[in-house]
Amino acid sequence: MKFIKIKNLIYVILIILICGNAFAQNDPENTNTKQIRSFDNENDEDSFDEEEEEDFEYDPQINNYDKITDNSDDQFHLWPDSTFCVSHKLSYGTKEPDNEVIDNRSYLRGELEKTLSDIFFVRFDGKVTQFFENDHVAKADNKNLYYKAEIREFYLQAGFESFKLRAGKQIIVWGETDGDVINDVVSPRNEEEFVFIDLEDSRMGQYITSLDIYSDYGDTLFFVLFKPEVNNTPDQGTRYYVDYPDLNITDESRNFSDREAGLKWKKTYGKFDISLMTASLLQNAGVLEFQKGNEYKNNYGRYSFYGIGLNYTSGSFLYKLDASYKKGFSLQSVNANNQFIGKESDLIDTAIGIEYDANGRYILNFEITNRHIFDYSEGLYGVEQDNTGGYFQYLKSFLNETLEFQYIYFYQFQEKNSFHQVELVYSFSDDLQLTVNYTIFNINNEDSFLWNYRNENRAGVEFKFYF
Repeated sequence: MKFIKIKNLIYVILIILICGNAFAQNDPENTNTKQIRSFDNENDEDSFDEEEEEDFEYDPQINNYDKITDNSDDQFHLWPDSTFCVSHKLSYGTKEPDNEVIDNRSYLRGELEKTLSDIFFVRFDGKVTQFFENDHVAKADNKNLYYKAEIREFYLQAGFESFKLRAGKQIIVWGETDGDVINDVVSPRNEEEFVFIDLEDSRMGQYITSLDIYSDYGDTLFFVLFKPEVNNTPDQGTRYYVDYPDLNITDESRNFSDREAGLKWKKTYGKFDISLMTASLLQNAGVLEFQKGNEYKNNYGRYSFYGIGLNYTSGSFLYKLDASYKKGFSLQSVNANNQFIGKESDLIDTAIGIEYDANGRYILNFEITNRHIFDYSEGLYGVEQDNTGGYFQYLKSFLNETLEFQYIYFYQFQEKNSFHQVELVYSFSDDLQLTVNYTIFNINNEDSFLWNYRNENRAGVEFKFYF
């Protein structure tokens, strides 16, 4: 995602306003529908039902607030069927020598959904961010104020009794676990802020045509896209940019012939869900490939993906499994001349998790992840043949669910690296929210890619107002 000029910023704002105005004019009943702390609807792939409107409630297993219907006139809504959020975020590095202001930014985000007829449905999700002078993004470009705009989703959906068709910019979410990228490989990620961005917000939309088919034999999703996107890496000069000063690096170009396609089949048997997935994909993360002299190219190789996802609910427990086989996956390697090259390998990624919901009082989530590389060689850069991680999450609400506490811990067993994150979210009302968090890194392995982030301990605060 590149920084855009102000005229493009105005263009995105106009899209939000025009779409919202059109949606309001097409709503003769002017039903007030509000979304609180929503913006995560990509986890609900079947949220649209052309026959009736549904109420959604908080599901502690996915820690996600979704759409609820409220016919109260006490709250202002800019347009029906929309959610807007104004936020300001400030963070500060707490570990020397990098103790300074990191983030100082505000954003406006608009999420609009509208049923246009018995068949058609449209969704828009866009965001405009303003970076202030001492924000690391603005400082990288030596600007007092800097703006960036992005459209995460903007698609049209046609829904019928046994299938639905989507076309436009959309996000596809695969997988059951959260600790690592096992099956959630279709949508690229925004990596500009390293780990300081929510998983749901990090996913990036792509221009996709998808078809969902529903039957007694299970639900099947087909998708195809042309000119796929890649992970959005930090821009040069920003805090999380990794510099190779002696290398001249260019990105491999993509065109419309670089298509991706895949399918997912899912079936529910009582309390047991099973998903099977397969796809032909280009890698979302680039691998440096030596060209000549000091010239390198970021290559995004094609690989074959085969995955399975399982979950089973028993009382207060949710058991989860993600596993995938990636064939021909390029890994960063170094040759005998100490030059970066790509090496194609076959690997298996797995994650096993157990989630416990204490009847809404608190939630515990444990996950173990592992990547096994079959044809491992010593030249592979920054990885072992087995790379194992542990993920732990604790959630608890206080004060009649107006205060939410979250603790996350991640540990890499081979490299002995870890990080802790503590977060408090206080809701003054349905519309006003304060978040305070603190993150601590414990990076011990100099050969790890995390070594560059060993001083990234930070404290952060964010205000959000929904309307």
